[in-house]
Amino acid sequence: MKIALFLDFDGTLTKENINSWQYFRKKYKVVPGPHFDLYSEEKTPEGMERIIREWTSHDYEQLSCHITKRDISAFLNNIAHFRKGIEELSKEIEKNDSIIYVAIISGGYPDIVKRFAKNKGWDVYTSEVKPLGNGKYETIIGMHGLVKKQIMTDVIKKLSRKYKEKVLGVYIADDPPSEDGKKRLKGYELEDYGEDIFRIYMGKNNDNNDQPTVEDFYGVIREVQKLV
Repeated sequence: MKIALFLDFDGTLTKENINSWQYFRKKYKVVPGPHFDLYSEEKTPEGMERIIREWTSHDYEQLSCHITKRDISAFLNNIAHFRKGIEELSKEIEKNDSIIYVAIISGGYPDIVKRFAKNKGWDVYTSEVKPLGNGKYETIIGMHGLVKKQIMTDVIKKLSRKYKEKVLGVYIADDPPSEDGKKRLKGYELEDYGEDIFRIYMGKNNDNNDQPTVEDFYGVIREVQKLV
């Protein structure tokens, strides 16, 4: 069995207390649109996905005219509070023959996520925005939960055909799992995400609790392998 590893960015690789969209909104005094309330009131997955696309287009239009390449470098090098152990995780992945694929899959600010993934040599799936001219953008892909799951499912199927064996997806994120199908694994919450994907819940991270850090990822992945 092989493993395809998918990592969220904001709140997972970075600590919960900083978010790339929120940071730049605050820095440039950009007020977000009404999409948060619209999203929280929407009842259908299709409606949520539509709002995410509209939300991303609106916020990207407001921020892209301000954010520079220097801002992006400064955020990644000096501002983002990354969880401990990311470099150690990268080295462990390189040594593990079972992990055949690594990607960041995130709805974070696209230019930030792409730069980080490129620096690591990992693939990236994030919101895709297309310029329309006059400072306007259209979101082609918005990173709603269903979109992420479909991307991961498609990648796993392609890798299974390529390697001619079962490929398990491990998705590590900070969004809480549902109560159905949730189980504990070495103190972590693990959810069967369907389609040969397990989701590991990172939880919040601060100085007053014992929630996992990146240093714990590799041990959890080994435990997941035992379940299959």
